[in-house]
Amino acid sequence: MSLLLLATCICCGEAKSGDWEYQYQVENPGTRSEYIIGKLLFKGKELPKKYEHMITPIGEFYFSKGLGWTDTAPRWLPATEDAKGVRAYFLEAEVKEVLSGKKANFRTTASEDQTSIKIEKRPANAAGDWFYAVKQRSWINPKEAK
Repeated sequence: MSLLLLATCICCGEAKSGDWEYQYQVENPGTRSEYIIGKLLFKGKELPKKYEHMITPIGEFYFSKGLGWTDTAPRWLPATEDAKGVRAYFLEAEVKEVLSGKKANFRTTASEDQTSIKIEKRPANAAGDWFYAVKQRSWINPKEAK
C-alpha cells in the first residue's frame, strides 16, 4: 500500500505604498489548483469585504468569495475592469504582472484614465490615501472604513 502526500508550498508577495499594503500567499503553486489568498490593508488593518470592488492608491482590487474548487476564499484579488466586466487575477504570474503595473487597465486612484467605468470626481477634501468604492460609487476615507 502506498501513501500519496500532497504538499502545499506557500509563496508570498506584497505591494506597498504609504499606509496601503497588499499581501498575498500562493497556494498550490505551479499546479492546476494554484490560487492566491490576498489581504488588502490600510495601516495594518484589513479592509472589509463590504466594499467588494475598490480602487486604491496601490491599485484596483475585488473581493472574491471563492473559486469553486477550494473551500478557502481568496479574499482580495488584484482586478481590472473593461467593457466585458471585472477580471480578478488569482494566479501568481498574473498577480505579479498586474501589481508591477504592466497591465494598462490596472487603475489606481492616481490614474489619469478612468474611462472604463464612470467614477465620481474626487472630493476637494479627500486626502491622497482615500479609496474609491466602485459598487457604492463613492470616495471613502480609509481611516473611517468599517
